[in-house]
Amino acid sequence: MVITRQLIIPVPATAAIKKACELYRELEKSIPVVDASFYKDLVCPKNWKEHPYDRWFKLKEGYSSFMIKHLLEEFGAKKQDWVLDPFLGSGSTLIGARNAGVKGAGFEVNPFLAKLSAVKMHGSYDAAKLSARVRSLFTAVAEERSIEIGMPALTITKKLFREQLDTLLRIKQEIYTEIDEHVRDFLLLGLGCILERCSYARKDGNGLKYPPSKKPLPLVDTLKKQYQLMIADIEKQKGTTDHLIMNTDSRRVNIKKLPSDKSDLVHDFLDHAKFTMFSPPYANCFDYTEVYKIELWMLDYIKDYAQLKTLRESSVSSHLNKQYENDFPSTLPDLDYVVDLIPWDSTWGKHKMKAMVLHYFDDMKAVFTRLRGILGDNGTLVCIVGNSAYGNVPIATDLFLAEYLKELGFGKVEIRAARLLGTSSQQQKYLSGNPYLRESLVIAST
Repeated sequence: MVITRQLIIPVPATAAIKKACELYRELEKSIPVVDASFYKDLVCPKNWKEHPYDRWFKLKEGYSSFMIKHLLEEFGAKKQDWVLDPFLGSGSTLIGARNAGVKGAGFEVNPFLAKLSAVKMHGSYDAAKLSARVRSLFTAVAEERSIEIGMPALTITKKLFREQLDTLLRIKQEIYTEIDEHVRDFLLLGLGCILERCSYARKDGNGLKYPPSKKPLPLVDTLKKQYQLMIADIEKQKGTTDHLIMNTDSRRVNIKKLPSDKSDLVHDFLDHAKFTMFSPPYANCFDYTEVYKIELWMLDYIKDYAQLKTLRESSVSSHLNKQYENDFPSTLPDLDYVVDLIPWDSTWGKHKMKAMVLHYFDDMKAVFTRLRGILGDNGTLVCIVGNSAYGNVPIATDLFLAEYLKELGFGKVEIRAARLLGTSSQQQKYLSGNPYLRESLVIAST
């Protein structure tokens, strides 16, 4: 069922909204949009705490590994196949692939998230030994030994943890004494997964806020429960699959220069890469180095502000904390048309925001070009993406990405619309219920 043509553009609608939506309806004549509300609780899983491995860490932009397993089964994936996620996040694609008996590869620019995915996919943990090491960790912390490690350079560290800061540093200090690299990663990532809950801050939109009513959870008790949960999932895990995880920028990765110690896996991946399933950052001005700065700084993935700047510049152009210099790259004619409808001077980012939007699509085209080369002539792409709006004008990201895919030689392209999205309070009266503010699965085959 085509859903977007049956909905009415909200009133009052500006001329710009009408013109943009007229274009989108025209595009939908060649790009089918089907009602897929089946996915609405999977693209943004409300019951994520019930999903093994997904429940380790609440990724704000995450989706359910169950959805990946379902899609791989729908498309007939076989055990020799590989699925690639160029925006790996917390590893839901690889977990879903493992559950479907399929091999998985992922690229992730955020080092904390790349390591989290690697810990989830590590197939050689001994649950009993992990439990014993966790007990010895808390025994050592209870002795309140002197703190010899330095405090992270993040200026808000004391504000975040206050009376629990010394305990946090002692825990981290003891974790760093662990000789086994994989056990050390497990312990450190468990700590990272509970940092926000044990702080005075919470993730909100584009960063952190400090609600006066927030009461941090007790660090030691919360971490004990986190380790118990993680070990329980490891104990129940049945089977493993080959996987590759790289902490790298998916826009510029050279697949032929992946780690030499994994050359056999790399060759197997290149020979049998049949699927790519992922959710890129949305064009919503969110800087995820800000959203995840507690984890990045407190676990020493970032040690100074020069490293932070480098990470920001390596991320997709979906936020304003990068240098764009009002450079407007050439894009799709349809996208240029809609971008020119937007009154950028009335947006808070003004023309820098316009540059961000156009660079975002330029980045996505670069990623799609690499994916097209990896998949060859017998592959399937699934991109979960949310549309956005600026200056009261909706930007149908899913339709524009579908156009790119058709340009790059993907054959059948369709959009499965999972759910409508909200927007800012300022834009609500113009865009509430607009059919082009949606979260969708863009699906294409080569």
